[in-house]
Amino acid sequence: MNTSWQKDGLVNGLAAGGLTVALLLLLHAIDRDWGIDRWAIYSTFLIYLVFMYRAGAKQSGENLFYYARPVLLCWIVANLIYYPFFYWFVTDYDPGLVDLQAAQMEAAGYDTIGVDEMRMSFGDAVRMFLYSIFPGMILTALVSLILRAR
Repeated sequence: MNTSWQKDGLVNGLAAGGLTVALLLLLHAIDRDWGIDRWAIYSTFLIYLVFMYRAGAKQSGENLFYYARPVLLCWIVANLIYYPFFYWFVTDYDPGLVDLQAAQMEAAGYDTIGVDEMRMSFGDAVRMFLYSIFPGMILTALVSLILRAR
């Protein structure tokens, strides 16, 4: 049984998750606002996409499933690193980030639901991880199609 796809998915997922954590910590160290900036968080998808591509790059053949296995594994491993980190980041490392985010939302004209309701529980982090699997499957399909076409 060929398990090289598992290693490729795991190694690239660890790299994507680790690099994402490092980037968000660096941005937070530069400017506290940047650690929770939505564009900074969205930009981490580029990191994910690069490592998802790398995870499936060694695969070959016509069957899309062969490409999708390591690519989706990469996504899942990266998010298994990211969501516990983000929970720790906003609850223990800098709990004031929730207050900062609420103030930013109010300044932008959004109705806030109250800071207490914005605080994240570990259950929220687990739910967010589970919800992330669906967009991960969509990105997996796109990356796998690109890999198969090359």
